[in-house]
Amino acid sequence: MKRRIFAALTLLLLLGCAGEGPSSNLGGEAAAEVAAYVVRGRVLELWDGERLAIRHEPIEDFRGVSGDLEPMAAMSMRFPAAAGLGVESLAVGDEIRFELSVDWQRRPPHQIESFEPLPEGESLQLSR
Repeated sequence: MKRRIFAALTLLLLLGCAGEGPSSNLGGEAAAEVAAYVVRGRVLELWDGERLAIRHEPIEDFRGVSGDLEPMAAMSMRFPAAAGLGVESLAVGDEIRFELSVDWQRRPPHQIESFEPLPEGESLQLSR
């Protein structure tokens, strides 16, 4: 009798824990973890002091909504900036290094958290 109760409790515990954790995607739910990437790119467009378009280098370690590795090719994308970031100090053509956060629970999921000018002498690798 004690063995049956122990086995039943163990089974319930295992079933209750199944699918927990940031990389789980049971039931098609988005990954719960916020990811951060350091990316380099060139500013293409600025508007309303809160959003910008950037042609960025590949992001080899990018993780998609499922949490699986999905390398992202170099491309042009529009991004919102974190509140008060000060993107109005940027100009079209500026080459920058920026921190991109990705939270699949947020809409839109991509956001620029910080940026700095690309150090002199560093060149972008935008074709691939």
